Amino acid sequence: MGKHAITLSMDQADISRFMYHLINDIKALEYMLAKGMFDSGARRIGAEQELCLVDRNWRPAPMALEVLADIDDDHFTTEHSRYNLEINLDPLPFRDNCLSEMAGRLKRYLEQLAGVAANHQGILFWWGFCRPSDAATYHWKTLPRCPGITSSAKR
Repeated sequence: MGKHAITLSMDQADISRFMYHLINDIKALEYMLAKGMFDSGARRIGAEQELCLVDRNWRPAPMALEVLADIDDDHFTTEHSRYNLEINLDPLPFRDNCLSEMAGRLKRYLEQLAGVAANHQGILFWWGFCRPSDAATYHWKTLPRCPGITSSAKR
């Protein structure tokens, strides 16, 4: 999850390396399961909310990186395009009023985000992606993974 490296074409050596690492990951997972290394006592719930930034004409507003720079909070991150954002809520113990608490946190984050977006003449739109015709390459972020994703999506 932390790496933004994308390989668009793979030769046999790349595929062999991939399979080697995949098998090692599966073995590590089997080991962790066998040794009880996963938390089994506490039940938790977490959530994320994806949003689009649009302008007053409801067109994509490619300002996600500027909004994130102003908000400076790890609960907010980008998605694939410069008009998509995501709010990541911290996991909560699954009990009592956790869903109400989660809804309250989400509301506060949305209010915070809406205020910062408004400073950039943006409006929050609760949808993961705008229509496909708006997903042009000039809306994609300038992160290493994005051109590769765009190129692969066009094939």
